[in-house]
Amino acid sequence: MTFDDPHIPDTAAGATLSPATALARLRRTGWRLLYTPDVATLDTLLQRAAAEPGVVAELEAYRLAQLIEIDDLPHEAMRRFDDAQGADRAVLAWAQARAELMFDRFDSAASHADKVLAALPGDLHPLSLAARYIKGAALSEAGHPAEAIPWLQLAVRGARRDRLLLLELLGLQALARAAEEASETAIRDSVAEAARERAATLAGWRIAQAVRRLPVRRALAALDLRQAQALLDEAGAVEDGYWAFPQQVLHTSVALARGHAAEGIAAWQRLEKRLTLDFYCARWRADVDHLRVWCAGLGDDRETLTRLAAHRAMPAADADLSTCRIATHALAAALWLGQPDVRERAAGLQQCFRARGLQRLARRAQWLCAVSGDTEAMVDWLAASREHDLLDVLWLAPRSARALQHFLRTAGSAERPALRALARSLVEHLASSGPPASALPGTAVPEGLTRKEWQVLQAIAEGWSNEQIAARLHISLATVKTHVNHLYSKLQLSSRDEARLKARHLAALHPAASTSGG
Repeated sequence: MTFDDPHIPDTAAGATLSPATALARLRRTGWRLLYTPDVATLDTLLQRAAAEPGVVAELEAYRLAQLIEIDDLPHEAMRRFDDAQGADRAVLAWAQARAELMFDRFDSAASHADKVLAALPGDLHPLSLAARYIKGAALSEAGHPAEAIPWLQLAVRGARRDRLLLLELLGLQALARAAEEASETAIRDSVAEAARERAATLAGWRIAQAVRRLPVRRALAALDLRQAQALLDEAGAVEDGYWAFPQQVLHTSVALARGHAAEGIAAWQRLEKRLTLDFYCARWRADVDHLRVWCAGLGDDRETLTRLAAHRAMPAADADLSTCRIATHALAAALWLGQPDVRERAAGLQQCFRARGLQRLARRAQWLCAVSGDTEAMVDWLAASREHDLLDVLWLAPRSARALQHFLRTAGSAERPALRALARSLVEHLASSGPPASALPGTAVPEGLTRKEWQVLQAIAEGWSNEQIAARLHISLATVKTHVNHLYSKLQLSSRDEARLKARHLAALHPAASTSGG
C-alpha cells in the first residue's frame, strides 16, 4: 500500500484531470480525504479515476469507505464487500473492523483492527490511526474502558497532528465515553472541552453534533440542570430522523431530571416506539432502558418494572458494557418493586464491575446498595461523591430521598459533618425538583388520593405545618394528622421531605388543571 503524504496538497480536482493523474492523487491523498471535510474532492477523484483500466477493486475499496465512514451505511458496504476483494488486505481489514464496530461486534472489530495494525506498523497512515480508534472504541464498548483509553489517546493525537478532523472527533467522542466509564473525570472533562471547540469547525456534520452533546452529559452528572438545559437550548430545537435519537434521549433525561415527569414520560414513550421501527446500536438501546426504569418508577408502572426486574441476573464475565448497564437497570427495577436480595445482588455487581474497571457502574451499584439500606455503602458513596454520576440520585429520586433521610437520622452521621451536609444538600435538591410549590394547587388529583388528601400533600410541599394546614383548609388538627397518616401509608412515605418530593412528582405527572376528586 502506498502511504499518504504527511499533509494534503491542493486537491481541487476538476473535470480537466486525466484518469491517471486522478488515480495518482487518489492513491496519495485518498485515505486522508476520507477523514477531512473535503469529501467533495474525494468524490471527484473517484469519478475521474474510474476511467483508468484495472483499478475496479481499488476504487471499490474507497467506495466502501465512503459508505461506512461518510454515509453511515455499513450494511450496504458489506453487501458490496466482495467487489473489493482485489484491494489491499489492510484496507479490507479496516472496512471489516469499522463495520463490525458499528454492528456491536466488538471482539471481531478489535481482531480486524489488529490485522490493520500488523499490516501498517507505526502511525503515519490514516488507516493505522483509524485502527487505533476502532481498537479503543471496541475495548470500551466491550467493557474494558481503562484498556481503551491509551489506544484512543494515540488515535486522537495522531489525527490532530495530521489534521484528520473527522477521525479526531470520532476519537474524542469515544475517549470521553471510555473516561466516563472508567471514572477518569479529568480526562473526560478536558476531552469534552476540546471536542466542543473542534466541533465548531464541522457544524453540519453528525459527529460534530454528537460531540457537542458531551458537555450536556457532564452537566447532568454534576446535577447542574440549568447548565444542561442551557446547553441543549444552545444546540437548537430537537431534530427528527434516525441520527437525532441520542439528542432526543438527552432532552428526555433533562426533562426528567428537572422534574417535568409528564413531558419526560411522553418523550420516553416516543423513543420506545422508535425502537420498534429501526435498528439502533446497543448503546442507544441501553440509554432508553435507563429511561425506562426512571419513567416506570415515577409513574408506578409495576408491570414494566416487573418485566425489567426479571433480567436482574449477574452479567457474564465477558458481558459488554451495554449488557452490564442493563443489569444495573434491572436491579433498580427490583428495588422500586421492593423485591428481596437487592442489597446483596448490588454488592455483587459492585465487586464485579470494580474488577473490570467499570468504575461508573460500580458506583451506581454502590448507590443501589446505599438506597437498599446499607449505611456503610451510603457513607462510602457520599465520601467519594465528586467522582460519581449524581444523576443516579434523581434516577431513583423517592427511594434516594428516603435513604438519605435515614442516613441523616443515624447517630453516625453526626460524626461526619461534611457527609451530613452533602446528604442534606441532596435531599434539598430532590425536594426542590419539579414544578414550584406555588404551581401545585392547579394540578389534577392523582389517582388513589382524595381531593382533601391531595390538598394536604400540596400544603406539605409548600412547607406548611400541620397547624397551618388545619387553618388553611378549615379542618381540625386531628383531621390533618389523619390525612397525613393516610398519605404516608398510601404513598409509602417516611418523612415530610419525602412527602414534599412526592407531591412535586405527582404534580409533574398530572399537570392538567382540575379540582375533581373524592
